[in-house]
Amino acid sequence: MKAKLGASVVLVLVLACAIALARPAVPTDGANRALPSDGPTPAVPADEPAPGACPSAIQNDTTLTEDCFGPLVIATSGITLDCAGFTVTGSGTGNGITLGAGIRGVTVKNCVVTGFAHGVYLDGASSNLLQGNTVTGNNVSFYLVSSDGNNLTGNAADGSARMGFYLEGSSFNALTYNTANDDTSFGFVLDLGSSNNTLAYNAAVRDHFGFSLTLGSSNTLAANNASFDDYGFFIDQSSSNFLSGNRADLNSEDGFLLSSSASQNTLDANMASNNGGFGYDDFSSGSGTAATANAYGANTCSGNTAGGSSPAGLCA
Repeated sequence: MKAKLGASVVLVLVLACAIALARPAVPTDGANRALPSDGPTPAVPADEPAPGACPSAIQNDTTLTEDCFGPLVIATSGITLDCAGFTVTGSGTGNGITLGAGIRGVTVKNCVVTGFAHGVYLDGASSNLLQGNTVTGNNVSFYLVSSDGNNLTGNAADGSARMGFYLEGSSFNALTYNTANDDTSFGFVLDLGSSNNTLAYNAAVRDHFGFSLTLGSSNTLAANNASFDDYGFFIDQSSSNFLSGNRADLNSEDGFLLSSSASQNTLDANMASNNGGFGYDDFSSGSGTAATANAYGANTCSGNTAGGSSPAGLCA
């Protein structure tokens, strides 16, 4: 009986020692006082699932319910794509959202598009509405080629490697209440035969050129604002354009710059203030105001480092 009791005691002692050795040591503060526990280790959250591919071709009214990898192509006229704030993401090439030849009457709204050569791309597409889209981190944010009669309103083109809004050979489009911020080269560009477009109440901030007209005619720019750009408004090889009520403030160079090949343009009631160069700088020559090839009336200028205008007499 004593032998059995002794063996039991030995077994208990062995088990106690094993449990003590297995238990982690309690940290102390050096005086053998236990430090407070940090509590249980929080669970590591699982990685968010990668977004899936976007629908390859949109043929009916569609509302996105999650982020997706593009590209995304509008394949049918007269429909609506509502991204509902979700993001269409690319890998640095191609087009994010495409409206191709013959596509008409489509609405694209509330989309975030990033990571493409061209964020939203229209090629031969007419009479469509692009509204409330945020297109950021692309080469060109909004690119219209041979596309007429479209309405772009309330969109943002931010951080483009080249251009925010680029119209090539496109006419009778209306761009209103859009913003182009931090685009490397141009905020808004009307190029290569783009004519009869209206740009109103848009803003270009921290771009190289805020608004640029190159090889374009009969366009109207009204009540737009260019600030903190290098050049606010630039007209080159373009004629018969009308600029009224626009504002160029706090740009590092000229507020309004017209090249020697800009002619028969009208600048009326615009404002240029606190720019690093001239308020208005016109290199053309002809029978217009102050012997330029363009007409100036009721423009104002103040606080421009190089002076109000070159030649003198383009503003008061």
